[in-house]
Amino acid sequence: MVGSYNNVEVLMATYNGAKYVGRQIDSILMQKNVNVHITIRDDGSTDNTVDIIRKYEIDYPTKV
Repeated sequence: MVGSYNNVEVLMATYNGAKYVGRQIDSILMQKNVNVHITIRDDGSTDNTVDIIRKYEIDYPTKV
């Protein structure tokens, strides 16, 4: 299938993951030969996990 990509939906649950969530999202977004969309649900984080996720929503509105 030259020129066509698979669509991949990633479901991510987070809770106080500020230390790692940016690297996780970056890794997913860097995948080759797939169209990625990430749906993230936070379970009430008290660190800045949600702020980090919101930045990705702004920077990658069609992917996060």
